[in-house]
Amino acid sequence: MPKKADTEKEAKFIEAYTSGNTTGNAKQSAIKAGYKKSPKQWGNYLKDKFKDEIRKAHESNLAEASGVAINELTSLLKDESSRIRLDACKHVLDVNNFTSQTINLNVEKSPENLDRDALIDKITSLAEKVPHLKDKILQNSKQDTKH
Repeated sequence: MPKKADTEKEAKFIEAYTSGNTTGNAKQSAIKAGYKKSPKQWGNYLKDKFKDEIRKAHESNLAEASGVAINELTSLLKDESSRIRLDACKHVLDVNNFTSQTINLNVEKSPENLDRDALIDKITSLAEKVPHLKDKILQNSKQDTKH
């Protein structure tokens, strides 16, 4: 059974390796945890021995930081600078896998700029992709012809 001092040093190593100015540096984390002799070897040994604990600590740190990042990004969406707002919007859309194709930002192809035939083609294409849309369009067009 390991000594209490050893388990405390191991816990300090995990903490040092996963946060602060020694994050990701096994040798410096070992030194910070109190391993004076052969800190490079100790660091590599402890990094391998506690890889699951280190992974969990990194995941926890990321989960905590993501909330802060989301709040900061949300505040940037309301910044006075239009450039900062635009960059924040682009980042939000990029992170959520939106592209100009998925949100159709192309102004030249907006419905206002389409001729009648192109607009009908676009509506027909949409009607084929969206369940029940074709029936709804037909139903609405029958009601319009009655009035």
